[in-house]
Amino acid sequence: MPADRLIVLLSGEPVGVLTSSGDGRGTIEYLPDVVERSADLPLLSLSLPVRREPYSADETNPFLAGLLPEGAVRSALARRWRLAECDVFGLLAIAGRDCAGAVAFVPEGKVTTEEGEGVRWLDAAELEHVLDELPIRPLGDDPEEGIRISLAGAQEKLVVVLSQDGRVGLPRGDTPSTHILKPSPSLQTRGGRPAFPDLVVNEAFCLTLARRCGIEAAVPALRRIGGEEVLVVERFDRRTEGGRVLRVHQEDVGQALGIDPQRKYQADGGPSAIDVIRLLRTRSARAGQDVLAFIDRLVLAITIGNADAHSKNFSLLLEHGTVRLAPAYDLICTAVYPGISGTLAMAIGDQYQADQVTPRHWAQLMADCDLDTMALRRRMARLAEAFAQEAGPVAQDLRDRGANGEVLDAIAAIIQHRARPIIALPDWRRGDSAEMTRAPRSAT
Repeated sequence: MPADRLIVLLSGEPVGVLTSSGDGRGTIEYLPDVVERSADLPLLSLSLPVRREPYSADETNPFLAGLLPEGAVRSALARRWRLAECDVFGLLAIAGRDCAGAVAFVPEGKVTTEEGEGVRWLDAAELEHVLDELPIRPLGDDPEEGIRISLAGAQEKLVVVLSQDGRVGLPRGDTPSTHILKPSPSLQTRGGRPAFPDLVVNEAFCLTLARRCGIEAAVPALRRIGGEEVLVVERFDRRTEGGRVLRVHQEDVGQALGIDPQRKYQADGGPSAIDVIRLLRTRSARAGQDVLAFIDRLVLAITIGNADAHSKNFSLLLEHGTVRLAPAYDLICTAVYPGISGTLAMAIGDQYQADQVTPRHWAQLMADCDLDTMALRRRMARLAEAFAQEAGPVAQDLRDRGANGEVLDAIAAIIQHRARPIIALPDWRRGDSAEMTRAPRSAT
């Protein structure tokens, strides 16, 4: 098969062919037998249901581009392989063996139904070295070892296999990864200080708080490697059956809606909260449960001060033709970093400023979605109150394990302030005093 064509695998099985369109993009055509047995099902994406006709480059690019890293990580990957950053096809040809979800892209001669090619296990010094080289060797990419991995996101990360006894290894060939390691970002200010200090502890806190308060979220852990804290996140798009690690397919909301990842923010033409709720109502197999879960995550985002909850940070799990909301992930408090904009990735009502969201804006959003009931207001208020109550204990737990208490105290203070308008929501009525609708001043 010529080099401008790749086999598209889903859970290791060929389902289609990706053909270069000559402009850095590609077209996808499902295989005839896949069309025969799975017509109209969303195997790869809700935006690309199985059909006989090929999908054009314009139709496929939101899904394909959404599989690749963003920002500095993508730039480093492109430089390493001397490709243009916009060469989606070329980058997937290089790094598409282990993407988010269950999709993979391989040359015809590399397709195999056998078990993966194993794991390159790392000792402590090797692991520290690989993490140190992430800025120039993104995602631990190493062609000589058969390690070629693509994972969306702008933060430096290492995709690994974590054994039950704690050993860390790099997956080779078709072997699925199981965990993601996130070290402290290498980005620094001109004065040589970390641009986002304690981001690892920040995310560990936010994920732990979410899980403590009943939100389904990725499982975090902190691990000291080379004298620095590293966040270890268990992949929710993997599961183990009979001792084998299996891929579970997923896609982010932007991919599902066919929206280019460059438009992941609502202000740039990306999905709004209303768009996500509409998508869940019409496509989720458990629509009512998932709509409520999504609203819970909006409450979480506002309460923890996360202005970066954009369309790529909400995902769907696609299995056997059914769709459901994936666990929460990439949760951080952006409000503790003065250099990060406070403009929300998704507006609450007509309000884009995170620290200016009031009960009126929540009521507006709920009314626009035909969801503004007292029961839902009380649910939201209880959740915000739980975040405020549990922030201190979660921070103390992490502090007891050696995490930086200063950043934890700052995040906990932000949560106390940002929770108040949501806690007040059940008592808010249109026409109430301005004091009831005024958001508290930011803690930062």
